[in-house]
Amino acid sequence: MKKLLTITLFLILANLSLGQESLKIVWLEKFEWKILSNQEDGNIHVIELIPGKEKAENWTMLGQMLSIKGALNVPMEDAKNMMFEQTKINSPNAKLTVLEKDDDDEYPWIIFKIEQPKNKGNKKTESQLWYIRQGKTSLYVNFIAMKKKKLKKDFVQEWSTIFKESEIVELINGVEEFEGIIKYNHQVVAMDSSYDVNYDYSAIGKSSIYHYKNGNYKFLNQNSYFKADLFKSNELANYLLISNSDTVIYLNARIADLEIMDYSIEESVDTILNYSCDLITLKIKPINQDSPISYRRYYFSKKLPINSNHFKECKGSAYELIYRNTKSLPLRIEFEWPNRKIIWEAAEVENKKLSDDIFRVDEKWILSKGN
Repeated sequence: MKKLLTITLFLILANLSLGQESLKIVWLEKFEWKILSNQEDGNIHVIELIPGKEKAENWTMLGQMLSIKGALNVPMEDAKNMMFEQTKINSPNAKLTVLEKDDDDEYPWIIFKIEQPKNKGNKKTESQLWYIRQGKTSLYVNFIAMKKKKLKKDFVQEWSTIFKESEIVELINGVEEFEGIIKYNHQVVAMDSSYDVNYDYSAIGKSSIYHYKNGNYKFLNQNSYFKADLFKSNELANYLLISNSDTVIYLNARIADLEIMDYSIEESVDTILNYSCDLITLKIKPINQDSPISYRRYYFSKKLPINSNHFKECKGSAYELIYRNTKSLPLRIEFEWPNRKIIWEAAEVENKKLSDDIFRVDEKWILSKGN
């Protein structure tokens, strides 16, 4: 398998009301890319790349990533024509071929090639494979060029795949939001000698795998009654899956399920898996009841950032308050009642791209409202 090098173009808008995003393109590592130029002028940011062993004056392949900040809702046909007309100024005989496009994608895109028999006033030819994509805050214009009259089929296929696998990603303080899995080990500690910890182990198991992507998460418990907890950010809803049953408990996450009496935040209280962790502690009780009073503690690292807006209206489990203050994922969770404490502690963290299918709601599920 070819090794890949991720070169991410981070284009952060000064006007945060427009949000923060970047286009991430993975470039083939075998060329050992180096930045030829990196220029920003007003709303336009351009980065040019060439293979590491080549020189600026005699490159054979050149990549360009360009963003136009504030260029919104640009039809792909218009963007394509704009680039082609610009090319024809110096190469009137240039040939345009549209290869693929998707106007219905959340982030519309188009791939086309411009092949040039000769540039005006320049004996050297240059052809490009273009990839344009519309973001929420910027228009991204990219190409890979070769000094050839025509682009070979294998070249076009390889780079078309690379471009299509690119991503528009949200940034949190200039850092990409975490996507991947956290593996937790569970521990139940009895505070009362009469309490049977097996009751909780049977419910949640002794380990779990937590998947997170773009505000959606899925807890997969191992060997437990509650098989999984799926949270859908766009619905603000939890789906609790039960082992050996088609019935799924549906929870409206907009509805509070506890009352927050107090909370506090402490910095650098522990280190977990070499991550320095801060701590948020909540003192809570059941809604409209005086007891039992319990505590929830979340040990979190700023190196696992998330966009707290995903949980903005999420009152269930106090997620709105927790993630508004932490803006990151926990490496240890503690639920403490007078008679016991349940601990989820991270054993492994893996940044990886996740399939949206992990967070899919199955139409066959039989939903039972839980609140």
